[in-house]
Amino acid sequence: MKSIVLFMAYYGKLPNYFDIWLQAAENNSTINFCLITDLIGDECQLPKNVKLLNLTYDEFKKSIQKAFPFNVSINSLGRISQFRPAFAYIFPKEVEGYDFWGFIECDLIPGNIRKFITDDVLRHNQKVFKLGHLQLFENNKFMNTLFMQRSLSALSYKFAFKNDILFFEELLGMHNLACAKKISTYTDNVFSDVLCYEYMFSTSTYGYPEIASKKCLFEYNKGNLYRYSEENNKLIKEETLYVHLQKRQMTLETNDLNSYLIIPNSFIKHISIDKKYFDTVVKNSKLLETDYARVMKDKFEKDRVKRNKKLCWWILRAIRLRIKLFGGVDLNGNK
Repeated sequence: MKSIVLFMAYYGKLPNYFDIWLQAAENNSTINFCLITDLIGDECQLPKNVKLLNLTYDEFKKSIQKAFPFNVSINSLGRISQFRPAFAYIFPKEVEGYDFWGFIECDLIPGNIRKFITDDVLRHNQKVFKLGHLQLFENNKFMNTLFMQRSLSALSYKFAFKNDILFFEELLGMHNLACAKKISTYTDNVFSDVLCYEYMFSTSTYGYPEIASKKCLFEYNKGNLYRYSEENNKLIKEETLYVHLQKRQMTLETNDLNSYLIIPNSFIKHISIDKKYFDTVVKNSKLLETDYARVMKDKFEKDRVKRNKKLCWWILRAIRLRIKLFGGVDLNGNK
């Protein structure tokens, strides 16, 4: 079995469902996790396959800066994501002996990772996935420095690391670089990235414009994650790799960390999902949809206004045009 270690770097305030994340990580016992944070105290009993790299935020920033001869910009917690493709380069001791390394986020709940990222997938690919929630790289010198490669169809790591922008770790940067350098990449959409600006869970088409969005609910049961959706007025149950709960304020309404349902916007006691229950959740969600969507869109608009005041974001727009002209993938997943 190919060995894997996944980094999870997080600062600020851990999600209130972090214990659920830890249990899901523990249930993936053949995969190791490396948490980079200072938010976990000695009283927290971490699973055997979860290692803590206890760094303060200042120490973490110094570790990144030490790896590069130019000044990097880490002016906000959200900037951490841009440096994740370089973690094997920044923290080489943490990947020693592994066949693959990668990164994962704590606002997603993983199901059975090995069921989807199989040894066959790893034998035939040097990179796994193209979005920022979860990615893997073959552990070798070239792949560990892939982020340093250059292409007219991709965002430069130096520009990304020096400026307060996003997207380098996924489509504009690493995915386009992998395509330009002919890196074999597994990109099947076997996960569930739910939209953050709709109250009812609906799968995002970001990066996958050819796939239709689905309204859905989720069941976690003893290490396996299932997605329920509707098709031709019938309830469809499919196993999924993970559900990404980006920007969701979730409530905890169960103490069972091994069996539960994930509905908007709560973890609740495990019960059987049938068509009647699914329709009831959809109906109840509609009552909250308008207010929720307005709040989220207001937030995005405020973020957009802030970004537009920065010169680097206008430069990024020009770079996006260049990327499209030279055959790269844009933020919608289109060439």
